[in-house]
Amino acid sequence: MTGLAKEVIRKWEVRYGFPIPERNALGHRRFNQDQVERLQLVKLLLDAGLPPRHVVPAEMDVLREMHASMVTSQTIVLSNPTIEDVITALHANDPLHIDDFLYRHLGRLGLRGFVVHLVPALNVLVGAAWADGRIGIRNEHLYTESIKTLLRREITAIEGPRTGLRVLLTTPQGELHTLGLLMVEAILCLEGARCVSLGAQLDVDEIVLAAAQYQVDIVALSLSDRFALKNAATFLTQLRQALPVTTSMWAGGAGALRLQDTMAGVVIITDLDRVADAISQELVR
Repeated sequence: MTGLAKEVIRKWEVRYGFPIPERNALGHRRFNQDQVERLQLVKLLLDAGLPPRHVVPAEMDVLREMHASMVTSQTIVLSNPTIEDVITALHANDPLHIDDFLYRHLGRLGLRGFVVHLVPALNVLVGAAWADGRIGIRNEHLYTESIKTLLRREITAIEGPRTGLRVLLTTPQGELHTLGLLMVEAILCLEGARCVSLGAQLDVDEIVLAAAQYQVDIVALSLSDRFALKNAATFLTQLRQALPVTTSMWAGGAGALRLQDTMAGVVIITDLDRVADAISQELVR
């Protein structure tokens, strides 16, 4: 119902004092409807990039104000398209409706603007529409797969000089979400990097072997907020220790943002605008 892992919720209980579950006769946690709705709103705000320390402890009225402000700002970013355009396209029986919507605005913004500004805004608005019942999970999946198909096509078509930097892209074992990887790959390719995309779910040993085999300069990982915080910290620490010191390591996504300033030797990519700066720093390293 919330898209949050139980390990994350338990960590919040300790760190932020929310949620406070009831217990059944067997001692299992039970959450009432008010807490579920609050957690759903917290999830939407975290997906938009807000830090947990500002969101999780906030009361419901504050969360609603933050969400209203966020949706307003994201709708402004959309410019010509509106949330109703998105929902109408997703409700259409023909998937070509959503494809047409996306391609029109890709042409308007260009690939960089589309990835950096429009897709994050759409993610927020589609997530909000799912949370309040305007669309179903099938519609959300259609949206995600349509974005992925478009990005793969555009990445393949990118031309221009290359920097010589080679970047391996993947997710840790247990992390299934790959949309973030494609978004980062698009920006990396626009910046002239050569990308080796290995998809989802590689363990530490496989990543280390792949980094050596493909002779990459950077290993970049995507972690959603559904990836347990403790597991994320352990995985990144183990991988950093196993990789050569000459290989840079990046981590991005909502799951990585929770580890900001706590991971030595790991560059946390806080947003897609940060990718170009990170590439520049690598070139002078």
